Amino acid sequence: MENKLVIKNSIILIVRLLLTLTLSLLASKVLLSALGVEVFGIFNVAMGLVLLMGFLHGALTSAFQRYFSYYEQHERYEVLILALNLIFKIGMLLLIMNLSIGLWFVRNKLNIPIGLEADISESYIYVVFGFIFLLMTIPFHALLVSQNNASAYAICTLLDVVFKLLSAVIVLKIYAGVVLYSKLYLFSSILSFAISFMISLSSMIEIRKSRAFSEKIRIKKELNSYILWSVWGNLASALSTHGGNILINALFLPMHSASRVIATQLGGVINSGISSIQMSLTPSIVRLYAKGELSNMLKISYRASRIYLNLSILVVLPCYYFSSEIMTLWLSDNTPEYASYFFRFTLVILVIESVSPPLMVCAQATGNIKKYQVSIGGVLLLIIPTTWGLYSLGFNVESIYIVTTMYSITCLLIRLHLLKEMIGLDRTKFFHAVSNKLLSNVIIYGIVFTILNFLWYEKIHWTVIIVIYGFSSGCYYIYSESTNKEKKLLLNILIRNINFGKYKRKN
Repeated sequence: MENKLVIKNSIILIVRLLLTLTLSLLASKVLLSALGVEVFGIFNVAMGLVLLMGFLHGALTSAFQRYFSYYEQHERYEVLILALNLIFKIGMLLLIMNLSIGLWFVRNKLNIPIGLEADISESYIYVVFGFIFLLMTIPFHALLVSQNNASAYAICTLLDVVFKLLSAVIVLKIYAGVVLYSKLYLFSSILSFAISFMISLSSMIEIRKSRAFSEKIRIKKELNSYILWSVWGNLASALSTHGGNILINALFLPMHSASRVIATQLGGVINSGISSIQMSLTPSIVRLYAKGELSNMLKISYRASRIYLNLSILVVLPCYYFSSEIMTLWLSDNTPEYASYFFRFTLVILVIESVSPPLMVCAQATGNIKKYQVSIGGVLLLIIPTTWGLYSLGFNVESIYIVTTMYSITCLLIRLHLLKEMIGLDRTKFFHAVSNKLLSNVIIYGIVFTILNFLWYEKIHWTVIIVIYGFSSGCYYIYSESTNKEKKLLLNILIRNINFGKYKRKN
């Protein structure tokens, strides 16, 4: 039953991913056309400051998901109350920090073209308030995920993307600027919060009714400690990404900054697929840990890492080859010079990091993440000073990607070492499980893509080649990854659907 639920939720979240990916890319394209390359790049750097100072978003998301999943239905109401109190206090603290330190940094330190200073400053303020409302949706989304209500979660997040797309379209149609878009961003964030609250209301009522009044859950100290160390890890991750954007903005030309932002956005959208599937796995892995079934938890994690790695390679191969075409299709004539080049580096890093999400969930499931987060966060914090040192010595702008690649590999090795101590992870079994059939799969992906590209590149549009490649390679991988029992299940489903179709035609 648990496996079927994971598969069902994974399918729902993958569909959400495809829709989110399409709508997000379309929204970025429309916004770039409306604002222009220079304003678009500066606005995203300023917006990145908000996200940088809002590093608590990731920490709170993982913490609330972990504790909602760890505790039973009748215990989750106390977790919800604690989560809402925490999110309110943290939201107020972030609001003060962003409107003081953050606004000062935007006005005095960012490389903003003359004439745009006032607009960027005003836009930043609206984005800050919009981010606070999005932050307040975290407990509701975490509750939905822990209740295995992936469809409701998908609706909440999809509506937020739709609102952002509509905001960009409005700005384009009426020839407005960045200030109007930031106002619409705030309005859409308020709508997203209201809708998330309403959709989560039934789940909140359900856990309120099943609350065990005689039990006192003493998790406040434990949860605060978990969030504290999770904040460290997420701060380091945010600094490595958004801090890199700020560093490039300060030391290089606006086109370099815009290229970095666009490559990061597109890579982030593709990487969100892994996060979506990870979200469906989190409740199951946490519950297995709570029951003490470590061997089953490790088996799921090994297989999940293998699936993530294979899927990322399957997706990255055509994206890497057609990177210039993808940028042109997405951004038309507004593509910054280095965007495609940076995007290829981003894809390589994505493949390296694709095996890590299940390992992260295993570490989070234990609740004892101090040593893990200090170690990983410490390595990630080295990315910016190392890159700055290379830039000071005259190295090229792409040096940040080389540094990130090296530290990503280092983080993977550290995760494996720490998880051996935490849950008894066997590194030999892990590498064997992840590498199982990997070489043969990659060769087949390459052969299929090369044949399709050789035969049809000049005859049909390259997007059709990607679709055919994705469908054929995806079907092959599903078959090769499935166990005999799963193959029989898939075959039975296909036979039933075919027979049902024949029955309908006869009647």
